[in-house]
Amino acid sequence: MSTILIAMLLLGSVALIICLLVFVNNRNEKQRRKKKFMQLGELGSANGLSFASQEMVKKTIMALDAVNRKLAMVEESGDAFVTLIIALDDIQKCTIKKEYTRIVHEGRKSQAIEMLLNEIALTFDFKNNKAPVVKIRFYDINVNSICQLPALEKKAADWEIMLIKLIKRQELQMV
Repeated sequence: MSTILIAMLLLGSVALIICLLVFVNNRNEKQRRKKKFMQLGELGSANGLSFASQEMVKKTIMALDAVNRKLAMVEESGDAFVTLIIALDDIQKCTIKKEYTRIVHEGRKSQAIEMLLNEIALTFDFKNNKAPVVKIRFYDINVNSICQLPALEKKAADWEIMLIKLIKRQELQMV
């Protein structure tokens, strides 16, 4: 009887420790998310931006001010935050890029090559090559679960469509 009691106490202790660790991790994640949104708010206030659309993708928050035609980003890099504002008028094209890795199955009758999706990113090419290509990762195999892939791919496509419409609208107004 005492063996069962000790086993139950150990099991209960392990479950309590796991719950405590999950609680602490969730609290820390909420604090990091809050800091990122505060950084985004400060960035917007400092530059006179009012965001209509926002998206949080793991370590990056991006927000769009369609009136001022600016895209703001805050990315967590270690303990610091990297901020960036992109003027939509400076963007030549916005595309979704998918990066794959080849997997070769050796030892089979046919040397089958399979492609593994590493990342889905929204990339921005600038007019006159003013700046290097900027890329926002929506899916990263090292960070995201394969179960998140369809939803993240849709988010990337939605942002691409929205930004392309804004970029094309500016080109039409210039003509």
